[in-house]
Amino acid sequence: MKIRKFIAAACLAAASFVASAESSLVFCSDISTAFKPEGVSDTFDSLTVSWLAKFDKAVGSNSVSVSLYQNVDQTQNLVARENVAVNPQWNCLGMKNAVFPEPGNYTISVDSTDGQNLAQGTVTINEPEEQQPAAAGAQPPKQERVGADLESLFNKYDSLVKKLK
Repeated sequence: MKIRKFIAAACLAAASFVASAESSLVFCSDISTAFKPEGVSDTFDSLTVSWLAKFDKAVGSNSVSVSLYQNVDQTQNLVARENVAVNPQWNCLGMKNAVFPEPGNYTISVDSTDGQNLAQGTVTINEPEEQQPAAAGAQPPKQERVGADLESLFNKYDSLVKKLK
C-alpha cells in the first residue's frame, strides 16, 4: 500500500514538473534586458509587437525556423518563414518590434531544424489606433532579435546581487 502511494505521489510530482517546463511563446509590448516580457497580451492595437519564446531545453543547433501564419476561419495561411541564426545554448528567443503586415489573427511558430515545434503562440492585431504624425525624419523602432541561456541570466543576477551586498 505504501509503495502504491509513493508511486502515485511520484507520478503527480513528475506531471507537475513536466507541466511547468513546457515551452511558451508570449506577445508583449517590450522585452526587458532580463528577458522578461512587458505588457503581455494576446490582443494589440498596433502592427508593431514584440514576442518572446521560452523553450524547455537549449535549442541545440545554430538556427531555428520562425513561421508567421495568418489565421483565416479554420485555415492557417503562411505569410513568412525565416531561418534565424541562434546560439545552440539559447533556451529563449524573442523579437523586439516585429511588424505584422495588417490587422488580423496570427500564429508564430518556432521550430527546430529537424521540424520539432519548440514554441507557438497566437495574437490578434486590431486596426491601429490613430497616431500622431511622426516627426520629420523619425524612424520606426528597429526590429531586434534577442536570446539567452539560463546560465548567462543566472550569472548576470548573481553578479548584481554581489554588487548590492
